[in-house]
Amino acid sequence: MKKQYLMIAIAGLVFSGAFFDSQAAFAGTVDWTDWSSVTTGASGSGSGTLGSVGVTLSGAVFGVSYDANYYKVEYPINDPTNPYFDAYGGLNPTDVIRENGQGSVTINFTSVVHNPYISLVSVGTPYLGVTYNFGGAYISTSYFSSGPNRWIYNYNDPNGLNYTPTAYTSNFNSPTNPTSITGYEFSGIIQLTGDFTTLTINFNPDEEWSGFNIGVDSPVPEPATMLLLGCGLVGLGIVRNRKKA
Repeated sequence: MKKQYLMIAIAGLVFSGAFFDSQAAFAGTVDWTDWSSVTTGASGSGSGTLGSVGVTLSGAVFGVSYDANYYKVEYPINDPTNPYFDAYGGLNPTDVIRENGQGSVTINFTSVVHNPYISLVSVGTPYLGVTYNFGGAYISTSYFSSGPNRWIYNYNDPNGLNYTPTAYTSNFNSPTNPTSITGYEFSGIIQLTGDFTTLTINFNPDEEWSGFNIGVDSPVPEPATMLLLGCGLVGLGIVRNRKKA
């Protein structure tokens, strides 16, 4: 009997450890849309995958970049030996759907995505605010990451030796329930709240270009799965003890 209790305790530890580890992974890992095909133009289109979810895009598309360095900047600029600023909270976005001018895109998902992240690159200039809104979807005020990008230096010192941090600011349209963000050479990540099978992104006014991508928290084993694993271990322990008896 004591051995059976010992096995139950060990299984409980396995379950609880796996559960808390899964929560840590959930908080720190994001899958980003991998755009496999993009057609540019005022009536452009695109398709890709977001983890196991299929994604399609239609609307104004200026281009696509598969270079994650768009999300990075050295200081001083253009010197790869210098450390990167991370405006993206360590979530490492990839791919950039590039926009210019005023327009919108509609994104469809083959299954529901929950609380998606939006990575934004070079939204606006220090002298021109550009607004992204998300069709009435609310932006979370509990998650926000931002920082400089490689283009901000062009407005100050071409050698990247002197930059103005206030130039890469942004404003929400509401302090409590924002539905849009206006950037002044802004780069960073915001998170929408809710469940989506369709998302519309509007951007205005005209500027040279800005970019975005969409991500979601990476899937992790559910607590119910961990519970089944724990119960299975308990069962194996009881069976082994009975055989020995």
